[in-house]
Amino acid sequence: MKQQTLSDMEYGSRKKKTKREEFLEIMDEIIPWNEWVEMIRPYYPAGRRGRPPIDLELILRMYLLQVWFNLSDPGTEDAIYDSYAMRKFTGIDFLTASVPDETTLCIEAHIQDIYGISVSDSTVSRITDKIMPIVKEWQQRPLESIYAVVFLDAIHYHVRSEGQIVKKAVYIAIGVNLDGRKDVLGMWVGENESAKFWATVLNGLRNRGVEDIFIACTVNLTGFDAAIHATFPQTEIQNCIIHQLRNSSKYVSYKDLKALMADLKAVYAAVDEQAALDALDTFSERWDKKYPKISQSWRANWVNLSTYFKYPQEVRRLIYTTNAIEGFNRQLRKVTKAKSVFPTDDSLLKMLYLAMMDITKKWTESPEKYVKKGIKDILSVKNRSRK
Repeated sequence: MKQQTLSDMEYGSRKKKTKREEFLEIMDEIIPWNEWVEMIRPYYPAGRRGRPPIDLELILRMYLLQVWFNLSDPGTEDAIYDSYAMRKFTGIDFLTASVPDETTLCIEAHIQDIYGISVSDSTVSRITDKIMPIVKEWQQRPLESIYAVVFLDAIHYHVRSEGQIVKKAVYIAIGVNLDGRKDVLGMWVGENESAKFWATVLNGLRNRGVEDIFIACTVNLTGFDAAIHATFPQTEIQNCIIHQLRNSSKYVSYKDLKALMADLKAVYAAVDEQAALDALDTFSERWDKKYPKISQSWRANWVNLSTYFKYPQEVRRLIYTTNAIEGFNRQLRKVTKAKSVFPTDDSLLKMLYLAMMDITKKWTESPEKYVKKGIKDILSVKNRSRK
């Protein structure tokens, strides 16, 4: 019979951790035990001291897990542990997986309704506030040195401030790196959208390691181009064509709209810049008597509207509009639509961050072929122009 070594004996003495033990260990890393004790202390049996009943601890922890993982059927303990294990979440991933449209009052009501336990909304809020240090760390993480394209736009929400409800802008930057992969570079809560705040955002990107942005896709905000060039002087700017078309058609009579938009299409869909300018002259001859401000607006903003003409079709498709960031904003609105007013800037940022983490999971997939081709074409043009 083979003699058992000490290492064999040590190995055999180790017990494999149960799913329940693994789950509780990770929960302890996320939410310290003493915070759970304070939450469930009122439900101790009369005269009991020491550790609270394990069943009560599991009820609360498992409920929050169900909420954050959005499980339709609570199921058994094993089912919850299996769902947790299957997703392979770390402690940080657990927090970022929180379902962002579950408000603290909603969680409080569910716990009361299902388990008959009263947990204050402030306690639930304090627990979910554990996400804020992670948000701050994400906002300050180092970035890549060069981005081929960066989309810049803002989305607006109502937030309580000093007893009043004010409208605030959330400034969002989405970058496309030299491999064609998208990433949300940051989200910043500020006052109404302004070039001054955008200058702060852009300086923040530089401080986090961004040395150059080849093309910035933006809306036509006064002073925006100056703010970009103050930080990244070699960056080309492409104003969103779709926004320009919306502004052009805003005051056009319905009976003229179809014909006018067809003539504008000859401008923005032209094969090159000279053909576009010729089409704009033709547009002016036909429509300036009735709508003189349209051609004036296109000419005044032509430098930042015509950047895409120097690039091949794949690049044009990528940069002529800010749809990439507007689509992201639409997904954020789906999550936040039930919340008309946010109590603080942090509560707004926390919800948007959690929603962003869920939205961007799909972005890990390989970029579309036209994006990869577009990035190669941008690099080719940039290399020629900077020699």
